[in-house]
Amino acid sequence: MEDFRCAADCLVTLDYKELLVIPDVSHYDLYDKPEAVQPALDALIPFFHKHL
Repeated sequence: MEDFRCAADCLVTLDYKELLVIPDVSHYDLYDKPEAVQPALDALIPFFHKHL
């Protein structure tokens, strides 16, 4: 468990950040509106592949 805690702490402090703004979409829309979810996934998946 200690190893996991250290790894989690390290990930939190990394500077891998991007801001994604999807015009006319609120965070509520990301739960169930495909027109909001798809652009978010299009940005998140490559980001996760690169940094995780």
